[in-house]
Amino acid sequence: MKTKQLIAILIAFSVLLSAIGSASAQTIETPHFPDYLEPFSDPNQDQDRIDWETLSSFYPPISINEDQDIEYSDSQTNEPNLFYDMDGNLLPFGDYDQVEIENDPNAVKWYDGGILYSAVVNCVNGYMEYGVGTYVGFVADVELEQPIPGQTYEIRFVIAGLGQPCAGQIAWVDLALPPGTQPSITAETPIRCFFSGYENQPPCPTNVQPSTRVDGGWFVPSGDASTGQGFYVGQGRTVEIHIPVVSSGPLNGEPLRARIELADGNADPVLWPTQGVWVFSDNISIVYPSPSTIYTCCNDDGSLVVESTAYVKNRYTAGRLYFEIGDRPGVYNLYSAYMDISDENNSEGATEDWLPAQLSHRTTYYWRARFETLTGETITGMEQSSITPFGPEAVIGDGTPERCTEEELQGAVANPTTHHISFDCGPEHFTIAIKKHLPTGVREIVIDGGHKITLKNISNQEPLLICNIIQPAEIKNIRLIDGSVNKHFASLWNTGGIVVDIGADLKLTNVIMENNRNEDRGGAIYVRRSGKLTIVNSIFRNNRSDNYGGVLYVKEGGEVTVSHSLFENNHAGIEGGAI
Repeated sequence: MKTKQLIAILIAFSVLLSAIGSASAQTIETPHFPDYLEPFSDPNQDQDRIDWETLSSFYPPISINEDQDIEYSDSQTNEPNLFYDMDGNLLPFGDYDQVEIENDPNAVKWYDGGILYSAVVNCVNGYMEYGVGTYVGFVADVELEQPIPGQTYEIRFVIAGLGQPCAGQIAWVDLALPPGTQPSITAETPIRCFFSGYENQPPCPTNVQPSTRVDGGWFVPSGDASTGQGFYVGQGRTVEIHIPVVSSGPLNGEPLRARIELADGNADPVLWPTQGVWVFSDNISIVYPSPSTIYTCCNDDGSLVVESTAYVKNRYTAGRLYFEIGDRPGVYNLYSAYMDISDENNSEGATEDWLPAQLSHRTTYYWRARFETLTGETITGMEQSSITPFGPEAVIGDGTPERCTEEELQGAVANPTTHHISFDCGPEHFTIAIKKHLPTGVREIVIDGGHKITLKNISNQEPLLICNIIQPAEIKNIRLIDGSVNKHFASLWNTGGIVVDIGADLKLTNVIMENNRNEDRGGAIYVRRSGKLTIVNSIFRNNRSDNYGGVLYVKEGGEVTVSHSLFENNHAGIEGGAI
């Protein structure tokens, strides 16, 4: 597994520390686990078996931006559906033990999309953490060009429980299959289930149903009436479901999507993991990996490092494979390159870096691969599109409000090479609604609102901004308003505005904070132990705490410096109307 190899023991160790900490902090009632977990529960554990080898694949920091080519060699480890053994003999559906494929370069593989995550508040320690990680994929043998139209193959979805919210987590799953693709579930090709590594334990679905949530899609019922046919996803539990399907025609990267609806007692989000699917035909065709373009930043001159990849199934036909890119759909006006393809191979692949096109940051580009045979036949691949990442100097917006969104801002904050964020949302003052906190301090960064931007917290569950420990951050020339968390989360965050975390270093310059509130302490800002906060030329107005610190609550050991700033009409229920 290329991108999913992390050290599982570190994760296990962190969970052990969490368990030790929680035991000393408070007593938590053990959650009720459904009866169907009993057949594969560890008698020495309250939870079901934790499969750390599988779960370790869900944890960052490695970003998921390429195919996860996963190879298996044993029927006890969730192998995919093999089509042929190494002697070319067709294997029956689900027959795996006849072949050793671990070192076979032509082995059947899973092609999986990137992992999507939800976020929850940990029930014990109150910190934000990943709720679940989920992805979808399909099985194929690219070298042998399987599957083909009319042949049954497997798709899968995987959900891993990473977090521990108080309410537990349940997932309901609907699938949107690629065009011309239908379930192919029979006695010979059943649905297969793996719960924390154990195969076909109940409640394993026996069939799928037409979806009421996805047009033309399919609902995958868990078989558990107590969860409303949803899958229970406890911390440390993995759910992996393999569903046989058949496609009536070739597919060239058309998307397989899953709608994962979560009940977690927090945001109850809906995630849409996606993966392009290939079904091969006997014709010359062009195939793209998923994703077809990978960006990293940056070259020595600050330009993007780009890799776009395409494969031509040329059927031993000579010709030229073209790469073409443009800035509008269907228009390839920026750059074109080609490579000669010989008639010696059945397929060829190529990667293009687009360097002569001089791609810009945070711009949508459109490209395609096209194969011209020596006899004049042209085979054109599907158009691909992607948005380039932010650079070191990120600008939110393009002169109009339409691109000034939370998604754009979160993307810039998360981009590891961005160190300065500014805004271009038009000539008027503009307000951006924030649903999820902005994490600063992961690297040195400045967010400059240019005296035209307001960030409005609409979460009601977490603060507007959390400054972390690693690097200093500065927020300036901006207005931060309406930070508030509901009663359940008030004591967890201690503010609805800004958290200066343990050891963090944050500077506020020309900042206005208004109408922020917390029902416990720190109406606008909470400074944890050894956190450092510097405030210059700023205004704090109409902020409120029901207990302590209408604007600021500073934990023992925290350090705050304030100069040339105004505190006006702030209130605390017990003491410290301002600080």
